[in-house]
Amino acid sequence: MSLTKSQFITYLDCPMHLWAKVNNLEEKVERNYFREHLSKQGYKVEDLAEKFLTDKLKQYPAGSTIELQHKLKDGNYEAIVDVLIKDNKNNTVDLYEIKSSSHIKRSHSYGVTFQHLLAKELLPVNKTYLVHINNDYVKQGEIDLEQFFTVSDMTEEILKHQDEVEVERANAKKLIGSAKPPENESCRKPKDCPCPSLCHYNLPKYSIYDIPDLRKSGVQFKTLQTMGIKDPNNIPSDFLLTTHQEQFLQSLRTQKPVININAIKQKLDDLEFPLYFVDYETFGPAIPIYDNYKPYQNIVFQYSLHIVRDKQANNIEHFEYLHTSKEEPSKQFIEDLLDKIGETGTLISWYKPFENSRNNELGILQPQYQERLLDLNNRTFDLMEIFKKQHYVDYRFRGSSSIKNVLPVLVPSLSYKDLNINKGDVAMLKWYEMVFGEDDDKEQTIKDLLEYCKLDTWAMVEIWRELSSLS
Repeated sequence: MSLTKSQFITYLDCPMHLWAKVNNLEEKVERNYFREHLSKQGYKVEDLAEKFLTDKLKQYPAGSTIELQHKLKDGNYEAIVDVLIKDNKNNTVDLYEIKSSSHIKRSHSYGVTFQHLLAKELLPVNKTYLVHINNDYVKQGEIDLEQFFTVSDMTEEILKHQDEVEVERANAKKLIGSAKPPENESCRKPKDCPCPSLCHYNLPKYSIYDIPDLRKSGVQFKTLQTMGIKDPNNIPSDFLLTTHQEQFLQSLRTQKPVININAIKQKLDDLEFPLYFVDYETFGPAIPIYDNYKPYQNIVFQYSLHIVRDKQANNIEHFEYLHTSKEEPSKQFIEDLLDKIGETGTLISWYKPFENSRNNELGILQPQYQERLLDLNNRTFDLMEIFKKQHYVDYRFRGSSSIKNVLPVLVPSLSYKDLNINKGDVAMLKWYEMVFGEDDDKEQTIKDLLEYCKLDTWAMVEIWRELSSLS
């Protein structure tokens, strides 16, 4: 059985995942819409890159040829070269691997090295290149392929990794032919694991993976693994922990939250009414759709806004905007939002760097509104900081300050589970399909998008209420 390049990359991520895959032991994994989005983006980028490299053939000697999806196989290993150009004059070949990212990742370097070592045994290889996106490119009219792509010579990366790859590909090749799973090779991401019965067969409900700030590559985690500890309750009293980690363990052992009421009260007392609970939805395509956008720059297409006028919160208002046409949305979005938000009062978001960064980008796209958008940033309070800064610690958050983890604990009556759209990655793909693709039920998609975004801001309102009620 030959080892493919993709199998090799899986092996580097986790040997157990590769063994499970080749033995059909992967368990049902939740659909990952963001990964699907990246995959679709990748195909589009690959099509453009092939056009770019076909044109690049002109730079080679006369008679040189180009081949797409060239298969390499020597009986032990196999790979597919995205683009192979044969230099007719020098009788050599250059290999081009295409990636839709804007930078060279670790997996890219190892994958290219795997491919290069195999190709050298079969072909007179001159150079191996990685073609990826230039993140500084700004679209103006038709995509300028020369400016859109960056071609990186991978010679140094290959020299750096080739000895390791030769050893590890042999280990991976041996593993796919083994009837036994690898020992002590479990992954460190149980939430995303494709084979939890193999990697995490005896993991307790709350495990060391839920401990906040516990880096999976750090000394703490490795020490706990060496000690065979998976249950946080079994961590020795003299084990060195941060304050946040100690609070997590206290919450777990007492089954109660650890709350700094004074710190929370001080934060909330500093807020100025009216309060504007705001959330944006965005779509970031690899290939810019509109002029003045960079690759992967977010198109802000939707907001939800709940306004609380006073502490009593008797009459909460809700406003929303959803862009449904193919026209560039920034001007309409900004004008609609600024029409609803007054010149005084605090904006509240969950992880404010996201909305603030979008406001910065919107200000560049529509400079006539830049000053007002920057003012929104200056008036924004990040509700997530209450949990990120450990003013409220609950073991049921599983070490996370995500609203998806906090909401079920603080406001169990609210849930995303019953919504047709219940995640941000789903929302962005549904919006794109509705506007630029084929959507069989546009009205339903509009309804679903509005319901999802509305729950994001209503969830913040209810969490704020819960925090405000603490005494």
